[in-house]
Amino acid sequence: MAALSRLLVTMSCCLALRSMQPARQPTRATHLRALRPMRTTLRALALEDQLLEGATPLDAVGVAAAAAAVRDAGVARIAEPVLDREDAAALRARILSELAARDGAWSREDRRMVPGTRLRFEEVVEIAFDDGTRSDVLLPLEDDLVKAAVAKAAALLAPAWEGAAECLPGDGDGLELIECAALIAWPGSQHQTLHADFLRIDEMDELDDDYPDDYEDEDDFIDDDAGNDLPPRLVTFIYLQDCPTVAHGPTAFLPGSANGEAHLMNEFDEALLVEEFAPARVATVDAGAAVIYDASVLHHATANSVSDNDRVVFYCSFARRGAAAAAYTAPETVPPGMAEVAPIPLERLLPGR
Repeated sequence: MAALSRLLVTMSCCLALRSMQPARQPTRATHLRALRPMRTTLRALALEDQLLEGATPLDAVGVAAAAAAVRDAGVARIAEPVLDREDAAALRARILSELAARDGAWSREDRRMVPGTRLRFEEVVEIAFDDGTRSDVLLPLEDDLVKAAVAKAAALLAPAWEGAAECLPGDGDGLELIECAALIAWPGSQHQTLHADFLRIDEMDELDDDYPDDYEDEDDFIDDDAGNDLPPRLVTFIYLQDCPTVAHGPTAFLPGSANGEAHLMNEFDEALLVEEFAPARVATVDAGAAVIYDASVLHHATANSVSDNDRVVFYCSFARRGAAAAAYTAPETVPPGMAEVAPIPLERLLPGR
């Protein structure tokens, strides 16, 4: 029953986190997925440190091969830079300066929303987590530098995104933008707990007979409202500064783990997880480099132990067309002063569209 107790504690904590968020805005749940039993710090360190022992960089693949890599392994590092060093540095500086000022151009209040997404158009929203050592920053799409970064990513990576979409559950044709944000690991941040941004609950439920009795079915394992706020999606990280070593806080991935079996191992059989997936592969990359991953692949940010390194990763996420709206469970009434706008299809972000 110990595992069940940990699950109930986790669910209560996650529901409390959700209650502090705006009703109509899905959150990233501070990258501690609601379905993940929170280990003690010592136990978390033991698992993640085991996975990092002997870790090697993610292999770089060309855009033409990236879709197959994401479908097969759940993650692909792109060989071609998405942003040049100057553009990456400019966007990083803009994000950090606006967060420091908090009264600049990004302080305006948004009046538009795309239901079921985390998109912002005019305002910046900072969500601090891990005791304030990390920040998830929702970026305004209408900022010139943000808009340019999204356009450059789409121009290069659209074929990879479209080809990799086959790995996403569901049947919607085409992709829609649902996130545009940045993750900041401030100096001194510790590594995260291993997690998936989207757990494959249906697959886990089919495999529950192979795991302890205190995991019975989806309803017992998780309150439907406690996690997986966003639909299955492809996430693209673009590093805005060099991240040459594990000490600089790169993300560590477990290729091949974007499935219910791996997620159950992460819940109940850490020894088998290490046996099957160690060592992790890390995104030690240059500024402007990109990593595309299935939100179901297991991963965690490593500790940022470099004193003058504000590690900033720009990211955008795409889901199957209609998936975000289908998962949208907020109140029917639009808040006063807010206007719903249509989803943003990938095609609209491409040059000349």
